[in-house]
Amino acid sequence: MEKLGQMDGDEEIALAKFGRKALPELLEIARNSKNSDISNSAANAIEKMTDKTLVGEMWGLFNDEKEKARFF
Repeated sequence: MEKLGQMDGDEEIALAKFGRKALPELLEIARNSKNSDISNSAANAIEKMTDKTLVGEMWGLFNDEKEKARFF
């Protein structure tokens, strides 16, 4: 996590492989980091996740109060 935004996307690929374990922390970073490189890197790691079991969980996290899909 300390390398987010510093490794030209390699850290995003590595974190995406952790899937469910990395998702809560990546969401927190993407939403709250004041550094745009770090928040963008966290969002990119989430986008690269291929674990199909996360679809329902991620969909619920990205819905707003009007049930419209949104990203952060």
